[in-house]
Amino acid sequence: MQGLPSSQTVPLPEAFTRHWPVSRSHAPSWHGPAAVWQSISTLGDIAPLITALLAPEPHVRQAAAEELGTLGNPKAIDALLGTLGDATAAVRNAARQALTRLGWIPIGAKSSAEAAGYDRWVLRSEFQPAAIETPQIDVLLGAVGLADPVLRAAVAEALAGFDDPRVRGALATLAQDTDPRVRAAARPTGSAG
Repeated sequence: MQGLPSSQTVPLPEAFTRHWPVSRSHAPSWHGPAAVWQSISTLGDIAPLITALLAPEPHVRQAAAEELGTLGNPKAIDALLGTLGDATAAVRNAARQALTRLGWIPIGAKSSAEAAGYDRWVLRSEFQPAAIETPQIDVLLGAVGLADPVLRAAVAEALAGFDDPRVRGALATLAQDTDPRVRAAARPTGSAG
């Protein structure tokens, strides 16, 4: 965008300030590089709340996550997934609850089938460029053929948690994958090799 200054100050919306015991004149704003603001500005009305997820104060990040869950805009999913790695447990919990309200179960990616935990949370945008309103199960079913085996393994593990007749065929396909991580993730818990 031409004409944008090198940084932009973004005030937080009136609804967000209800979480704080401060007057509107003391409500925080986010000040950052124009390049970041340009990408965030495509989010419309939730942009200030997305930027508030980056605030240094944990209570601001927590309130932003809570408000994003209340608003119910699925455009917030990727930002909330990024917040699951927050250093503050209350912020992580607020982000997880917001994702639940948005109908999105966080999906982790593992570097190996033997890994005890996840290396990172997979962003919704990594699966497919489906319409933002597309339900999670449909996004996952459409992602069965992704090129990246780490993402296919994440898809297999996530699909195993859904009780939907369409999942069986997708898991059968993934169980025959060329990558052992994908095959292991597609195998029902407790089954042998």
